[in-house]
Amino acid sequence: MIPHKILSGADLCRSTPFNFKIADNNIVPNIILKNAKVALAEIFKKEKIIIEPFHLEIALADYYTVVLTIITMHAVLGEDDFDQADKVKNALGIFAADEETYNAANRRMVDILHCYGIYECDLTKKLIWFKHDIMPPTGYPDTLKNTIEIYSEITPNISL
Repeated sequence: MIPHKILSGADLCRSTPFNFKIADNNIVPNIILKNAKVALAEIFKKEKIIIEPFHLEIALADYYTVVLTIITMHAVLGEDDFDQADKVKNALGIFAADEETYNAANRRMVDILHCYGIYECDLTKKLIWFKHDIMPPTGYPDTLKNTIEIYSEITPNISL
């Protein structure tokens, strides 16, 4: 039903796996970046969410790659791009219209990043926190970018 050219473009429109980086002008030990890449990737694979319209349980990591790719394809696909494109766009629209799952995934992401940030903090030296950003494609074909930035703040000299 979907022409090969469009399917090839879907791969270019794909949501990328998480890219971890230290935010500009922040000082974060490389070990925290390294540990976050490993630990958070594993947590995102194990944490499950339900896609409500289908009652389908998937990993949070899959939501941010596979489902967001489907949502992006829905956004860039024109109803007259190929024969029956309107039917494909309509089918993809079920995912795009599911704000409940989108919001639940984002809340879960914030919760995980918040908890992991607290784990990495040392109140006597430095506060660490994480921020997830989804950068939309700037055109077609392009990828949706999932970036997790690590921020830090040196704490004042206090003793606990």
